[in-house]
Amino acid sequence: MDAYIFIKDNEGHYQYVNRKVLDTFGVTLDGIRGKTDWHLFSFRTAKMMRLNDKSVIDTRKPTQQKIPFSIDNSELYHLTVTSPIIKNNQVLASLVLP
Repeated sequence: MDAYIFIKDNEGHYQYVNRKVLDTFGVTLDGIRGKTDWHLFSFRTAKMMRLNDKSVIDTRKPTQQKIPFSIDNSELYHLTVTSPIIKNNQVLASLVLP
């Protein structure tokens, strides 16, 4: 799939990312697991993403947000869709598709 896919726990720690994320950031899955947006993105982007994640966890509803990403020295805006992952009526994580 030609999309960036992130799964983060409720504290914002990456649990899974797809190959496109690994290749773009030059990391391994073991190297990114447990990291947060603050490790990968600018302060502005990380703050927007974390606030968005918290909203999804609190409301249990998907969101859409335009978030800036700096990739290959260019600032791009991605429409990011974030959905809660719910099991046994508990939000376990968020799935992010920028």
